[in-house]
Amino acid sequence: MYTRRRFLLASIALAFVLPRVLYSKSASQKTNITKSQLKVLSRLARCIAEVETGNNDDLMGKVGERSKYQISESVWRQHYGNRAFIECYGINADECAIKHLTWLSQNKLPSPAIFWLAYAWNAGLTRANEPEVSFSAYPFAKCVENLYNDRNFK
Repeated sequence: MYTRRRFLLASIALAFVLPRVLYSKSASQKTNITKSQLKVLSRLARCIAEVETGNNDDLMGKVGERSKYQISESVWRQHYGNRAFIECYGINADECAIKHLTWLSQNKLPSPAIFWLAYAWNAGLTRANEPEVSFSAYPFAKCVENLYNDRNFK
């Protein structure tokens, strides 16, 4: 499941995405995020990709989610409007994942911790703020949090 090669390739891909997200006009106008926060979110994105698909960009989800992050069409449209969903692979998916994590981190979650960001990624922002626990999102979020902590990203 986890290989050093895939993790290295994902890290290299995100290294190309970070400047695009950090310095693009749309990102700088809509978000007030520091470089250190963006670094945490990119590391979290790598862990999410590892748990979702094992960094396999070719997998498609049950309801049509795409890329290694299993991005749904509604999330893609939220950040890119009418841009074709077919483009949701590779660097475009990395950029979308970081934009979505940035958006999630700026909304009201129970805590801005890694666990709640991963939980909101999997269950959605509405479900993350409900008192009932989603039985599919909780183990996902725990797994992402453990992977993040195991890699000493703290």
